Amino acid sequence: EPLLYAAYLGRAAARLRAEGISVCVQTCGEFNYAAFQRYVAQHIDTVYFDIKLADSKEHALHTGRSNRRILDNLARMVRDGVKLVPRTPLIPGISDTPKNLEGIALLLKKLGLHEAHVLLPWNAAGKRPVLTLV
Repeated sequence: EPLLYAAYLGRAAARLRAEGISVCVQTCGEFNYAAFQRYVAQHIDTVYFDIKLADSKEHALHTGRSNRRILDNLARMVRDGVKLVPRTPLIPGISDTPKNLEGIALLLKKLGLHEAHVLLPWNAAGKRPVLTLV
């Protein structure tokens, strides 16, 4: 999560922008919003904001944490006019269910986000290999 290092990220983004390079940040939404505003917001062009699960209990079950802070940060970005692209990684049987995708669509609609919602294909590379001892 790059926004956990907001001061460093802000300095790097400022240098890139000074060179005429567009800056996009990808986030899972779990970060300190005040630090984002202070160090990063003015130096970036776009945020790729990943929303995995709409339901807080499901989110806690699969990640160990509620999604309250994530959804609050998403709402704050919308309120503050941050250009963002909502994205959902499609994890089989977890985030790709009709109930979850409908929940995310409703959440985005309530926030007034009518732009494209990007669905990301599942990447098996993140799956831990199974070690078999013979």
